[in-house]
Amino acid sequence: MNVLIEFLVVFKGYLVEVLPFLFIGFLLSGLIHEFVPTRLVEKHLGGKGIKPILYTTLAGTLLPVCCMGSLPIAVSLHQKGARLGPTLALSFGYIFYLI
Repeated sequence: MNVLIEFLVVFKGYLVEVLPFLFIGFLLSGLIHEFVPTRLVEKHLGGKGIKPILYTTLAGTLLPVCCMGSLPIAVSLHQKGARLGPTLALSFGYIFYLI
């Protein structure tokens, strides 16, 4: 029984720590879904080369979300036409903020 209570206490603490970032991530994802044209995403993040990866790495570094919050944003961009490389770069761009 102690293990279950300890698990719930730790889970609650983790949830309280992660929820603000998830909220920001889902909010930005919804804004991208509604207001960013697909053509714009395809033009800047859908092409080959290093430029789309650099754009999304920089964006991932500047976004105030952790890895959990960046996932909804990355999924929205991928659905709008961003290639997989830039999508993954956005998801891991926050790591440069930690350095």
